[in-house]
Amino acid sequence: MAGIRLVLPLAALLMMVTMLVSAYTTLQADNIDGAAAVDGLPFPEPGVVVVTPKEALALAGRLEAGAAEGPWLVAVVNDGGGSMAEAVAALARAAGLLLPLGRPAGPEGGAPLHPALAGARLVLLDLHGRGLVVVEGLPPVRGLERALSLVGPAGYTVSGGFRWIGYIGWVKASAGGVNYGGDMMVRVDYYYAPSDSPASLGFWLAVTRQIAVGDCAGLDTPPEWMTAETDWMTRYWPAQVLVDWGPGNTPPARTISYTVSLGPGGPSASISYSAPLDSYMSATDYSRPADGRVVIRHELHRARCGVAYKAEPASIAMLDPHRLRYDSSRTAMLVCHTFQAEFDRDAAPPAETWFCAELTPKSADYFVGS
Repeated sequence: MAGIRLVLPLAALLMMVTMLVSAYTTLQADNIDGAAAVDGLPFPEPGVVVVTPKEALALAGRLEAGAAEGPWLVAVVNDGGGSMAEAVAALARAAGLLLPLGRPAGPEGGAPLHPALAGARLVLLDLHGRGLVVVEGLPPVRGLERALSLVGPAGYTVSGGFRWIGYIGWVKASAGGVNYGGDMMVRVDYYYAPSDSPASLGFWLAVTRQIAVGDCAGLDTPPEWMTAETDWMTRYWPAQVLVDWGPGNTPPARTISYTVSLGPGGPSASISYSAPLDSYMSATDYSRPADGRVVIRHELHRARCGVAYKAEPASIAMLDPHRLRYDSSRTAMLVCHTFQAEFDRDAAPPAETWFCAELTPKSADYFVGS
């Protein structure tokens, strides 16, 4: 399924987002070229600035010189007259953000930018660091509408000492074919809390967000279930210890709410998410804490195609200095995530994606993924 590419791995300093999404077929109905659509793009917020790549470079220069101020949502539209990758990299650098698609290559080296930027129709960049969305296959007008729907406030609260250190996402995976199936989008935000106890070198919180949208193009295929696994790898690295996770087993309900924490008064995250319309969901906990694995499956009931359904499992793990085998000065954690969403169990395998991250007290870096 063509459309928005939500593959945004590698080190990122971006905040949380929510999503209200309509059917992909609706968004693909128009055929507007980028250059002709620039002047006609909608401005649902006064802070949105629409620029071409060349104009983006000029804006980046003004930002770096202190001659312009944000916060702006900057939509860079590919008019064929400049490098999208160069323009987005310049804006990110001027705003002090690490690109979630890779580090700009330069004299000091570093990975090249993700090739998705080169052919993007539109890139929406939030200079406050809330998100970057790459639109590949949609016309700019529709693409901007979809991209703007991805930049918004978080649906959960983190308190008591957890500090946000980065995120990986949105990553997109699809299932099915032309007339059936759906799309899954996932993202993980990471937080760190220091420890004042010799029993721990610190605590890391991972909040996953998984969204599934079924196709309405032919055979209506709403999502049936979603599974999210966060693997803290305890069976391989015993020093990485799972502390708390959620949600637990939950009977069918419209809203699922839970809290993960380090105990009364300690750092915590309170999370709540709801099924839209007249749908509801249930959660089953298949976790294996001794192995460091958090596995939560959500069953969706009365789901509809073309509607976004989300699930938000979370977990906390710590680094135990007494279990470190080789290097007592180690301060990084390795965590892996696997996501699946089923749209038609009789016709196609589920959408699936995975990635791993290396976490330090100050950063979350993409390590490897599908």
